[in-house]
Amino acid sequence: MFKKSLFLGLASGVLSGIAGVIFEKVYATAFYTDFSVVSATFGGSFAVKADPTTIMLAHIFSCVLASVAFTLFVKWFKAKGDAIFSLLFTLVSFMSIVIPISAIFPLDLGESIIMLFPGFAMTMHFFPVLIWLAMKPLFFSSKVN
Repeated sequence: MFKKSLFLGLASGVLSGIAGVIFEKVYATAFYTDFSVVSATFGGSFAVKADPTTIMLAHIFSCVLASVAFTLFVKWFKAKGDAIFSLLFTLVSFMSIVIPISAIFPLDLGESIIMLFPGFAMTMHFFPVLIWLAMKPLFFSSKVN
């Protein structure tokens, strides 16, 4: 089960990352903005750069972490583990949008980037959960009674 779950995490992470990079290109082109220059500080503790490599790695990491959590939830909660995990993964994704909202940007970035980046990042926070949950039936059969 763990190997299958880990492969689900890797596959959904890669697809989610590709979707994120494509979304970044489309969003940046639509608003004539280059988000690769953005380096925001979140809560004064760490800085993140919005380039394709960072986007890919963040999506892969979150999906693999979700797969490990899924395996643990199914092990701990048996039949209810899948539902509990899906609910928590979705809730964590919604709660994580606080991160881009609370970002502190250098003032020399320009007003348009500072205004557009939170909407860009918040949307991207939902890609891992959407793609992970969409791909899960391909790896694990759902027993319908």
